[in-house]
Amino acid sequence: MPDASYIHAFGAYLPERVVRSAELAEQLGCTAEWIESVSGIRERRWAGEETVADLAVLAARNCLARAGIEAAQVGLLIVASGSAERRFPGPGATVAAALDYI
Repeated sequence: MPDASYIHAFGAYLPERVVRSAELAEQLGCTAEWIESVSGIRERRWAGEETVADLAVLAARNCLARAGIEAAQVGLLIVASGSAERRFPGPGATVAAALDYI
């Protein structure tokens, strides 16, 4: 029987700075309630100087630690983002290199 594919663990990372709708409302000249009513968002995380790849590396390290495995044991690495800092190569290449996956 061939090897099965499955998700062994999940990882996560959130930037430390929390930006609430009230903080944005002051800058945008509206109310926090209005922002929440149109977006459904009360707070979000602010990455600051961290790139999409930086966030992905931290989340991947968290995932690997939770799974108790090394990056070399992973069969496939997928990084998806609509806000990478450059078009090519995408953040997946940066993440793979940071994890010594490639």
